[in-house]
Amino acid sequence: MFEVRDDEADVESIMARIRDTLNRKGANGGKSEEEVSIDASQRATQRVGSRMVDHDLDRLRTLEMLDYFQDPKPQGPIAARHGLAMAAAKRLIRKIRGPYHRAIFARQAEFNTHLVRLMEDLLLPLPSVPAASGGIPSNARPRRPKLTVAVPYPVSPPLTGGQLRISSLCRSIARAFNVELITLAGPRSTLLEQEVTPGVTEVQVPKALRHQEEEDLIAESTRGVPIAGVAIPLLFRHSLLYLGYLSRSVRTADVVLASYPYCLPAIRKYLDTQPLIYNAHNVEYLLYKELFSRSGCSRSDLLEIVWQTEAEACRSSALILACSMEDKANLCRIYSIEPSKVLVVPNGVDSQAVRFASFRERDRAKAEFGLAGQQIALFVGSWHPPNLEAAESIFDMARGLPQVRFILAGGQCIPLGSRSRPRNVGLMGIVDDETLTALLAVADVALNPMTSGSGTNHKIAMYLAAGAPVITTPHGARGYDLIDGEQALICPAEEFPGRIAQMVHDRALAERVARNGRRLVEERYDWSINGEEVAHALVSLLERRTSDVGTSRS
Repeated sequence: MFEVRDDEADVESIMARIRDTLNRKGANGGKSEEEVSIDASQRATQRVGSRMVDHDLDRLRTLEMLDYFQDPKPQGPIAARHGLAMAAAKRLIRKIRGPYHRAIFARQAEFNTHLVRLMEDLLLPLPSVPAASGGIPSNARPRRPKLTVAVPYPVSPPLTGGQLRISSLCRSIARAFNVELITLAGPRSTLLEQEVTPGVTEVQVPKALRHQEEEDLIAESTRGVPIAGVAIPLLFRHSLLYLGYLSRSVRTADVVLASYPYCLPAIRKYLDTQPLIYNAHNVEYLLYKELFSRSGCSRSDLLEIVWQTEAEACRSSALILACSMEDKANLCRIYSIEPSKVLVVPNGVDSQAVRFASFRERDRAKAEFGLAGQQIALFVGSWHPPNLEAAESIFDMARGLPQVRFILAGGQCIPLGSRSRPRNVGLMGIVDDETLTALLAVADVALNPMTSGSGTNHKIAMYLAAGAPVITTPHGARGYDLIDGEQALICPAEEFPGRIAQMVHDRALAERVARNGRRLVEERYDWSINGEEVAHALVSLLERRTSDVGTSRS
């Protein structure tokens, strides 16, 4: 076990201690040194779906940056001021990748084989499944209805807020439906069909190379604002393999859900009389209006596409799932829809899967990692403009709090790696579940200094569930019924330094806030509660449709 000799330990050494301790625990089957000495043969169960951490951060940042250039993701923009540099880098990379592209075109025959086989699947009747010996005949078993979910990016593994919302909703809905996710992946991806969890299957379909190239051209004029989703209505016609799998899924579905509005033009090509559900992660028009304004992007035509697709999603859907009452009010106001059509489904967590660390356990965790006496503030965020702005504000407040070690984790660390930052700010990078659990367990305070963005912040529910005392801006708290001083400290970003000092030195306050926050998540923001409400709403919607069809036929 490490011994801390210097109360002003460098933040990089703190992160190294956390990594090294987790590595040693992993080598010892997840046990501490004391536990290993008692039972060296016992192994900890490895969490399903975890992604290993690449501790070579420079290599990780390079790979992630290249992957972003080749396959832009909705959660992965470069800050607006780097937009021109990004465009130049993309042009260079396309030049370098020319031979690679020619090799891809040489695989056209393989693509055609996939497409022909898919069309045959669409035309041939589904074979009957024989009943198991001694079981109930297959034709006597009640058929579970099918829900098709169209998403503009892969959902597994769920690392970002959007992915977490979709995967959590689907797990909950799978209690009553067979769920099939049709997701659009990068052109370098492999066609993949996998069972994510019982009752939930994801088909990741690579977009066509021409789709990606035209998307890259559009992105050169958006000054770093992510447009992978926004461009789908313009470019989906190129991705024939994706359309084939979407067609097959939609035509055999009882209910269809569009997660984000951008896949709707493709969905409508194959939608018949099935109810359409719109899962609104944000108010997309307001989000992109803000992003374009802040970045100086003048592509009003793209903003018009956002408005048109979101308007169509709201008006043609039988039910809208909004993240907050604020989003519900804005959707109703902008698109003139009835409030009764919108169900507020706040972002939450599976509280049983998030380990709550009491303050006694936090003391033990700090001692185990060699961090006793250290003051640690944590901020978790994906590669998304509002998160990058929040991170910049943390850089500013860190300069006035040299005694506090600020650790940032998540995809935000990739673009932040090239920026100047105080010595007491460390970038942990993209982390796996075990590392994130450890960071939450040693944090004296969890920060959310958000001042922009739509929807709600998943990180709030995660912080609360883990028992990390939360300090958030009012904007960061949107969608959650938090009371200042009860479940969190809520204040403008400029007041964070004083509130951080208050939380770190007032243990009674921190313990009260942590306990109340966990209780609030269990009672109001657990997916077992909110997801069940969505499942009931979909079942009721399907029953009404069946009843209406029967009445019209009679």
